Order: sequence, then structure tokens, then C-alpha cells
Amino acid sequence: MSKLENKIRILYIITGLTPGGAELHLSKIINNLSLNEFETVVCSLTLTNDILQNIKDTASSVYLLDGRKKSHFIKIILKVRKLIKIVNPDIIHCIMFHSNIVGRIAAFGLKKVIISSIRTKLIPNKLGNLFDFISQPLVHYYFVNSNAVGKFISRYGIRKTKINVIENGINFNVFFPTKSKESIRRELGLPHHPILSTVANFKAQKDYPTIIKAINLLKNETEFTYLIIGKGLRFEDQGHRIKQLVKHYNLNNVIFLGYRDDIANLLSITDIWVSSSIYEGQSNSLLEAMAMKLPIITTDIEENREIVRHNKEAILVPISSPHLLAQSINLLLEDNQLAKSIAENAYLRVKKKYNQKDKITKLKNAYYHIYSQIKPS
Repeated sequence: MSKLENKIRILYIITGLTPGGAELHLSKIINNLSLNEFETVVCSLTLTNDILQNIKDTASSVYLLDGRKKSHFIKIILKVRKLIKIVNPDIIHCIMFHSNIVGRIAAFGLKKVIISSIRTKLIPNKLGNLFDFISQPLVHYYFVNSNAVGKFISRYGIRKTKINVIENGINFNVFFPTKSKESIRRELGLPHHPILSTVANFKAQKDYPTIIKAINLLKNETEFTYLIIGKGLRFEDQGHRIKQLVKHYNLNNVIFLGYRDDIANLLSITDIWVSSSIYEGQSNSLLEAMAMKLPIITTDIEENREIVRHNKEAILVPISSPHLLAQSINLLLEDNQLAKSIAENAYLRVKKKYNQKDKITKLKNAYYHIYSQIKPS
């Protein structure tokens, strides 16, 4: 028998369905909610559909709107408002900055429970900040993926009683390689050198130039291949700048793989996982690297320190520090024992603290609680 008499109908509003952390997290949620207890509808504000395949069989409906320009703002709000009336959801769960604002305004006066997911420490601009601040009273609950993000948004006047921390997690039942290391290397045409990799889209936040500069500092010291796994997004694409920098330094050991849906396979051939993010919410790709028992180098920011400890589960370096990043890469390439220790510690920590099943259960319990407030049994 279902835990509830009726299904909880949730309308998810998201900026797009590109293969980023927030979008892939949404697909995990939808694919792990019981179809007996939840009915999920997805509204993307843009026509991006990279991960549509991931959710189309479990979401009851998916709507793609054509919000390509700022001038479409009012038009998109009206479309979303019409959709809310048609779907008549119990809960509206907005994910990402633009969809948070659109969802709040579109639902004004319709007496719907609004959840805003804040998944990164970012206020895009002064105008966006103003819209966000004005519309905050329309939000009933804020879901964040780290304590750091929770503290960040509380500084913008959001009451702590509204904030619910639900961290990211790994599904260890499905996140594992499906091919041998040798076959993966052969498919990619990789030499038998150590492999460094970064899994991140081409956003300024990810600060690829710092890694490229570090790679340049090492190019005459040791042989390795650096894999860049990610792509540019519709609203933010630093890809041209990154590729120009690689060309400027004449780095023949850098390979752009674009978006891939076989991350576990690529991580299985990786010797060192590297990240230079200036800020995060909570990094899914960091958790994935930990789950694959990789030596990790990442930035010494509050969001990462919640997950890993310096010289325990990772080497932490200051942001925008290519020389220190290069030294850390060299250290792990030379000190096999340290690399092995960091990798093993990282795996034990992610296995203990970041199991996706626990996080989905916490999310479902939050939905149950909210639903009980609006439709008591």
C-alpha cells in the first residue's frame, strides 16, 4: 500500500536540460521517486534537451519552452503560469536561478507551495539579485546542497527556518565502469601515459584557464594526457577561450571529449582528477571522482572542504594558483603511496556520507512533510 492516499504531483521548473550538475541531479530525483507516490512534470524554460532521454520514461510530462532571450521573460512567465493552471501541482519545485524567479512570479496568487533549489553560490548580477530579493517572500522552502550554500543565501535575508540542506549523492549500484581500461584507452587512442581529467562544463566558475596554465608549466617535465570532459552551455560558453589558451601554449597533450554519458568509464582510466572551481554548491563530479577511488586535487573553498580534507581525501590548493596546482600534480605523479592513500580515503568518505539512496529518502521525507501541511490526511 502506498504511503499516501493520493500521489504528490510535483511540477519541476528548470532553466534547461543541458548536461550540467543541476540538470543531471533533477534526472536522478525523477528516476528515483516512486511512481506509486509521485507524479512528476518537468518544464524547461529553454529548448535544450540533452538529458531529455534520461527523464522522458519516468516523468509524466515534459514541456520545453522557447526562452532564448531576455526579451522573452514576460512571455515565458505567462506560459509557465498557464502551465501551472493546467498541471495543478501540489508542489512547484524550481531549480536554477532563472527558473527560480520565473516560477515564483508565474505562481503568484495561485496558492501553490513554492520550493527554490539553490545549488551554487552565485548571484548573477545586480538586476538578478534585485529580482531574487523582491520575490523571496513568495518562496515557502529553500533546498540547498551544502551548508556553505545555506549560509550564503541566509546572508541575503532568507530565514534559516526556510532552508533545508539536502546534499548530492552517488548511486553506487549504477556508477561503475562498463568496459575494460584497455578498451577505453584504445577507443580514445590514448598513449600509455598517466591521465589527468576534469569533468566540468565550460563555465567561468570552473576556471579552466588555471588548469591549462598548470599543464603548461609541466609540459616539459613529465609525459601525461589531460582529458577535458564537458561542453559549453547556451547562456555561458567559455569553450573558445579555453581552446585558444591550449593553442597559445601549444599543448598537444590536451584532449577535448565534449559531453559524455560514460563518466565512470573515463574516470576508470584517470590517474589524477583535477578541479579549479572558484566556487561551487556541492560538486557532483568531485563525489564521482571519490567514488572511483581517484587521487584528487581541487580548490580550497568552503564548499569543497565540507566534502574532503586537505592531505586526507584530497590535496586542496588556493583558487587561481597554477603554480601550486602544477606542484600538486607533480607530487601525486611521483608519490604513488600518497596518491593511493588519498584515493582510498576519498572512497571511504563518499561511501559513508554521500550515498544517493539516503539523500533521496531525505528529499522524499521533505516532500511528504510539505504535502501533509497542505493536504492533511
